[in-house]
Amino acid sequence: MRSSPLRLIIKPRATEDLGEQFDYYAEQASLETAIRFLDAAQASFEDLLRMPGSGVRRETENPALQGLRQWRVRGFEAILIFYQVTEEALFIARVLHGARDLDALLDEADAPLPEE
Repeated sequence: MRSSPLRLIIKPRATEDLGEQFDYYAEQASLETAIRFLDAAQASFEDLLRMPGSGVRRETENPALQGLRQWRVRGFEAILIFYQVTEEALFIARVLHGARDLDALLDEADAPLPEE
């Protein structure tokens, strides 16, 4: 059991992913759907902060992404959150549609920040 709550750190590529997905929903569906997506992503991040071991471990060739896990955005199950957990923080590495070339895109993800 952790003595203090994890910090949530959304890596720059994940922030870009969220923006791209927001734009997609705003253009292809509606602004309401896009906003609902961002709210669902935030709620899913909060779920992971409470239960960081919930996600499925994902194998990757990128040594910087050892321990990478994946979890679905609640209500947008095709969208996957890729994250890593350290003693101090939950790092959101990418947020991607499951039909994309995940292996290639995950190679672009950054490693978590060094522990302080």
